[in-house]
Amino acid sequence: MKKFVMFGQNPLFGDYADLIHAMGGRISRVVVNVPDPPRENQKSFADRLAEYNDWLAANGDPMPVEVVDLGEYVPDPAETAVLGFRGLSSRPLRERLKNEFGIKFPPLIHPNAFVSPMSEVGEGTIVCSLADMGSFAKIGAFGVLNRCASMGHDTVAGDDVDISPNATLGSNIRVEDGVRVGLNSTVIEHLTLGEYCFVAAGAAVISDVPPGALVAGVPAIVKKQRD
Repeated sequence: MKKFVMFGQNPLFGDYADLIHAMGGRISRVVVNVPDPPRENQKSFADRLAEYNDWLAANGDPMPVEVVDLGEYVPDPAETAVLGFRGLSSRPLRERLKNEFGIKFPPLIHPNAFVSPMSEVGEGTIVCSLADMGSFAKIGAFGVLNRCASMGHDTVAGDDVDISPNATLGSNIRVEDGVRVGLNSTVIEHLTLGEYCFVAAGAAVISDVPPGALVAGVPAIVKKQRD
């Protein structure tokens, strides 16, 4: 079974574990670099890890996941690296891991996703179950194309893009760096989503979104604009 080492902590831990097991692997180690912040009405990382270890044991794998501090991390060439959290805050960690250890993060694509052989998935990006990428679609580094989300043909997304479950991006859309596209939202074809903008859940986007804008509604309008 292929071993994976996860750097950092994320509420999407279960989604990562699902994807990794679908690829015939398991999480062998988690490398912690910052304390797990308390999240109201959410499980802690310790809770999620305990559930995962219990699940492993119940399915005939009694070896619990090892948790180590980044300062004590020793690379294992048999492990595949996965970044456990996303967004701009992960950049310093990514650079440190590359510079100190030469670590590379391959893209992870769920076997149940449809990714056109003519599309491109960047370094460290994850493509979850039932996601769909059309011909000549591209998504850059360290992004997420979540469950049942879709990108139409010739749609190009930059780095650190987060496309939530069931979001639909039409064809020939330009999605710039750091964009977040919310749950069940729709973006029609031939538009541009400016860098670091946020499309709210359920929005229907029918015009370009300025950089740093929050848009919501049907049709979507700008609700807030960051400088």
